[in-house]
Amino acid sequence: MPEWEYYFHGCGCCITHKVDGDRIGVDFFGDAAEYFDSYFYKNYLDSLRSPEPPEQRLRELHPAARAVTLAIADCLRPGR
Repeated sequence: MPEWEYYFHGCGCCITHKVDGDRIGVDFFGDAAEYFDSYFYKNYLDSLRSPEPPEQRLRELHPAARAVTLAIADCLRPGR
């Protein structure tokens, strides 16, 4: 993957597309992929130079990055 670069941080890794600037960060917790970190997703949305329609719509609905984090927390709230 020559167009991607990565670096490890704490308990995770961040990969960045050298041309597009798209950035994806993850933390590793055990062997499962059951954890969703809205912080990394918000950063991913912020990194997109030409977002696809779903990501573009999220950015239109939530112009402030913090609003995405709050909306995700609301969706994950028990009893919802």
